[in-house]
Amino acid sequence: MLFFLQSNSGKEATASLQSQIKSKLLMSREDEAKKLEDHAKQQAQKLLALVNGPDLKALRDDHRFTLESLKAERDIEISDCKALLSYAKILYEQGTEKKYKEAEKLLFHLKEILANEAYSNADLVLQVFWGLLAC
Repeated sequence: MLFFLQSNSGKEATASLQSQIKSKLLMSREDEAKKLEDHAKQQAQKLLALVNGPDLKALRDDHRFTLESLKAERDIEISDCKALLSYAKILYEQGTEKKYKEAEKLLFHLKEILANEAYSNADLVLQVFWGLLAC
C-alpha cells in the first residue's frame, strides 16, 4: 500500500498517510525488526536447516519434500511450518528487495512442503500463497 501511494500520488497529498503507514511497519523500526528476525529465525531453525542443507535436492528428487514425509523422516511438524511462515513474514515486512527475495524463497519451499495439506491446513496454505503473491 505504501509503495502504491508513493508512486501513484503526489507526495505532498499523501505524506501524512504515508508517514502513518510507515510507522506501523517493521521497516521503520530497525532495532525491533532485528530482534524479531533473530527470534523468528531461531524458532524456524529446524526447517531452515533443511531448506538450506545438502539433502534438499535429494528430498525433492525422491518426492519426499512433503509434510507427511518430513514428519516421518525428520520430525517436522506443522508448527515448524508456521514458524517458517512467521520468519518469512518478518523478512518481508522489513521492506527491502533482499529481504523480499529471502521471504519468497522460504515461502516457495513452504508451498512445496504443504502441497498435500490444502484441506487439513487450508489457512496456512492460503497464507503462504498470499505471501508469495505479495513478494
